[in-house]
Amino acid sequence: MGIDFLSLASFGFLFSSPAVGTKPNIASSTAGDTQVTLTIDAVSSSDIIYARYRKATDEDWSDESDSFKVTGDGDIVITGLTNGVVYQFGVYAKSSNLTSVWDFALVTPTSSTATPTDLDTEFDDEVYDLIEDTGITAKFYTYGTESYDPTTGEFTRSGASVHTEKVTPPVGYDNKFIDGDTVKEGDMNILLSNYDLSFDVVPGVEVEFNDQRWKVVTVKPIYSGEQISVWDLQIRRE
Repeated sequence: MGIDFLSLASFGFLFSSPAVGTKPNIASSTAGDTQVTLTIDAVSSSDIIYARYRKATDEDWSDESDSFKVTGDGDIVITGLTNGVVYQFGVYAKSSNLTSVWDFALVTPTSSTATPTDLDTEFDDEVYDLIEDTGITAKFYTYGTESYDPTTGEFTRSGASVHTEKVTPPVGYDNKFIDGDTVKEGDMNILLSNYDLSFDVVPGVEVEFNDQRWKVVTVKPIYSGEQISVWDLQIRRE
């Protein structure tokens, strides 16, 4: 997943040394109705931990806020979110202008009262069966840990997991859509059923098929009713 280094620089992260040993961990993340609860495991009981968030399809992070912080271990409840949207959350310790390395989590808030419609039930099964019958096998690579080190300007991943799914055969974009920025020459489009997926579909996830590795650039959910039925993915060669 890409990092907006310009935004990080504006926060002062690229020009400040981290507070050594203060990197907090997100011990757990719990989705709720228009909110997410992050349970923080801090290094010290005196560490002040801040949380920021963004939609997984966006570049910009939310502003730092006293509403989303905790001292030491505890919960940070992020409210005002949209159900069904994948969000990326980042937490860090801060003292004066010094900040620690971030810890990250991906969570999708969900309404406990939302129930699938008849169209959801019927369409989801049909789409899944169609892609299973006519699609190609792909491997999606996700990572359990993502860290940004402000002293080196590097973003590292570890704990790779592989998820095997069927996707529609890749289709190239028409020339009229290729602008060299949002859509580049060589970008392809695939569809992935949302049925029983075991991972969050977000930009930066890697996908491999036909011995070629690609990176998901943009993600568009396609709803059948109250639920997401299909993910429309723009992919780009690594």
